[in-house]
Amino acid sequence: MSEPKSISCVDFTISFNTEEKCREQTFSIRWPNGFEYPKCKNHKYYPIKRGCSATVLTNKLNISYKTAWYLLKRIQTAMMEHDWDYMLSGTVEFDDVFFGATDDGGKRGRGTDKAQVII
Repeated sequence: MSEPKSISCVDFTISFNTEEKCREQTFSIRWPNGFEYPKCKNHKYYPIKRGCSATVLTNKLNISYKTAWYLLKRIQTAMMEHDWDYMLSGTVEFDDVFFGATDDGGKRGRGTDKAQVII
């Protein structure tokens, strides 16, 4: 595999200012000879966005709700299993969180008396 090319934040923003441009670049790197599913050699794909519901899949793929729900669960499981294989590295940023309801007249968020939890 070739060495990654360095690009500035400004150049990146200009080059990849739409989802379509990002998809084209990703496909050209991942599948230089065009997309092909390895098991059946199919060239058709359906882009699915995060937060997609079984109802959306039903309409987009013209399949039953039961089939769409099953497919969605399979996709979610595959994505979850894939994510478990990778550890975060470099600088990792996260926010703090406070659990529980406010006391009557109490403050919310950073002004609360409740214990701060960082996971």
